[in-house]
Amino acid sequence: MIAFRRPDGRSLLLNSVAVVVSVLFGLMAVVLPWWFVVALLILPIGLLVSALFPEMGLVLVVVLVSGLLPEAMTPSISAGPGKLQAHEIVMVLLTVIGAFRVRERGLLSVRWLQPVYAILLCAFIGSVVGLVYSGAQMRDLLQEVRIQGYWLLAPMSVVLIQDAKALKRFIVGILIVSFLISVAVLLQFFFNIKILSTARVENLNTLTESYSDVTRSTAGGAIYWIIFSVFIATVGAAFRSISRWIVVPLVLVMAGAIVVSFGRGIWISMLMGAILLGWMTFRGKGVFTVSVLTVVLSVSTVGALATVKPRIIEVAIDRVISTTKEGDPNSSLGWRLNEANYAWVSLSRSPVIGIGFGVAYKPLERLNGTDADFGLMRYIHNSFLGVWLKMGLLGLLAVLWIGAQTLYMGWDLSHRAVHPGCKRLAATVVASFTVPLITSMTQPEWLAPAGVTYFALMIGILAVASRLDKLAASGVMSDLRAKNVSRSGIHPVSAR
Repeated sequence: MIAFRRPDGRSLLLNSVAVVVSVLFGLMAVVLPWWFVVALLILPIGLLVSALFPEMGLVLVVVLVSGLLPEAMTPSISAGPGKLQAHEIVMVLLTVIGAFRVRERGLLSVRWLQPVYAILLCAFIGSVVGLVYSGAQMRDLLQEVRIQGYWLLAPMSVVLIQDAKALKRFIVGILIVSFLISVAVLLQFFFNIKILSTARVENLNTLTESYSDVTRSTAGGAIYWIIFSVFIATVGAAFRSISRWIVVPLVLVMAGAIVVSFGRGIWISMLMGAILLGWMTFRGKGVFTVSVLTVVLSVSTVGALATVKPRIIEVAIDRVISTTKEGDPNSSLGWRLNEANYAWVSLSRSPVIGIGFGVAYKPLERLNGTDADFGLMRYIHNSFLGVWLKMGLLGLLAVLWIGAQTLYMGWDLSHRAVHPGCKRLAATVVASFTVPLITSMTQPEWLAPAGVTYFALMIGILAVASRLDKLAASGVMSDLRAKNVSRSGIHPVSAR
């Protein structure tokens, strides 16, 4: 005989809420656009998860900055002359959560974060210079300087990722997000559709030929998370902390996304980062292993893509060969050199304080016969020149401080760490951090949302790994002391 248990008040309440919510969303689906209904359902869940597991809130920021969710599905709030975007709203929420979680004294004054605070100060100075000295429009100024606020993700991650389990959840979340971004990039490539709001989807053009049947599909700044995930998955497989049955398809999909981006700077800098990772992890043997794996992975990935689009082999070779002709006026390097010439003229007039945020450094011009874009008067590909222009010489020094300190302290942590997981994570972050450092010569990573987000979270991960390793080292020392005491025959109580 079946026995029925009388429902309690909590069960009745939850069931009633579920029924009401279902009916409400059903009615809204009839009246409102589908994407708006989906946004109303997904975003509250994401915010709830962020409140319960703040480290996943950081992953949500990466999702939103990378453009994985369509802009139509993400809310924004009007704030003065601009709007708070969805990822900025999440950052405000995480800041509030972090304020209640700061328990450890000196947590936010660690050495890792010092250059971050310096660049935030330089961003403030650049705002004053742009507004007072150069007469920038408030809307243009806020559009640029708000991106520097993303550096706050570094201290946020130090506060929100408080233990090894939280760090693992964050990394697993990044792996999943990177895989989804890679799938989106490949779908863009195969079907010539735009999925990522920050992506470029266009016919591939080189200096020698235009390929109307081959699509160039990019992930914007999210490409660096894909590279980080490739590195961390590969190291995990090498040390058997991640199943190779999971790593192989994961890496192949992400490698495919990197290939179809057709970014020569990305290819070269990733290779350099991979060699550095091999050296830091396995020394000389690692460099040889990485070289072999790179060849095998490249051939396998291009071969797999060629089964669907056979011309990709020819295109990839042409893309590499066309590098020798860069520097012509119509080449991508030629455009960057033209930007640099204008930048040097502006810097020669104000080399110390720069021209500030929201200020044009070059005249209005058309790009390849397209309509003139007023935003291009302030846009510059070379990040280092861009930082110097907008934040002055102190801003440039702050950026160089961030790069040098992160690489040096990350390298040091990868050698002195007691915990093997922290040691390998530090090596992976250093190798991954190197990639955008190199491409910043030709890409505005220090001035773009995705780039600043990546740099800030990489610094935060290293700071967290350093803290966790210190805890592990103190535990090891405690165990050694206990063993020495027991071997001496002295009881801890009697020793007092």
